[in-house]
Amino acid sequence: YAAYAIGAALVDTEIQVTDAELAEMNVEKGMMTLVDQARQRDMLTTLFDHLIRANHASGGSAGNSMIATAMMGAPTYMSCKVAQDADGDIYLADLEQSGVAHGLTERSTDGVTGKCVVLITPDAERSLNTHLGISETLSTDEVDEAAIKDSEWVYLEGYLVTSPTGHAAALKTKALAEAHGVKTAVSFSDPGMVKFFRDNMAAMVEGGVELVDCVGSKSISNVRTIKCNPNCSLVYGPVICDVFKIESFELAPPRSVKDVRNIRQVRHWTPEYSRLVVVD
Repeated sequence: YAAYAIGAALVDTEIQVTDAELAEMNVEKGMMTLVDQARQRDMLTTLFDHLIRANHASGGSAGNSMIATAMMGAPTYMSCKVAQDADGDIYLADLEQSGVAHGLTERSTDGVTGKCVVLITPDAERSLNTHLGISETLSTDEVDEAAIKDSEWVYLEGYLVTSPTGHAAALKTKALAEAHGVKTAVSFSDPGMVKFFRDNMAAMVEGGVELVDCVGSKSISNVRTIKCNPNCSLVYGPVICDVFKIESFELAPPRSVKDVRNIRQVRHWTPEYSRLVVVD
């Protein structure tokens, strides 16, 4: 496989809303918020007249990444959990139609498949309201060593830090990747994951990784220093540089001078703006 991923299997319900409606429902704009089923039901009831225009599709950071990679022609593998329900049917159908391999031969009749209510405002900002469902129990049991060994890359989604068993699965996956010489990519996923679960996130990159994906640009106070492996790639910068001090990395792909200057405490970069060194 070109890539192996482990993460939450979610079915997205995408709904167009206004900023006023976000405020009315007390939704924090642009953030991922974990909610329970009752909260999701209340939101969908409030937005009932919007549902006729809603889109439904498989989601989740890891799943989306594997589907996108497979659609570009590279074989991928996804480890996850879904329940025996309609949303589980949607998720599996999307994986299989996209050519993503998986090991889901059994589906639990207990619990429900994870769901994310994605509220999209006119400025295209997404506010995610996620009920993990059965994905909350994702564990080391779902880690597939054979698939990891046969992969070029392992992808770990930062959202796994919210679940003790999911975090353990991420750490086991990373350890197996290192043991088999497989490169590791970690996504920080959301500023809230780093802010509220920073110790768990630090453990996911402990010892170094080959690629770090940072989304968002909200400033969070500096909390610790970590090291990337040599030539570690940084897909997007502001969050990681506000939260984790990186000794060295490469910006991949190269960004504009403006983007480089948004990354704080940059000591040096090459004329091509492709290599940065960030210091305490």
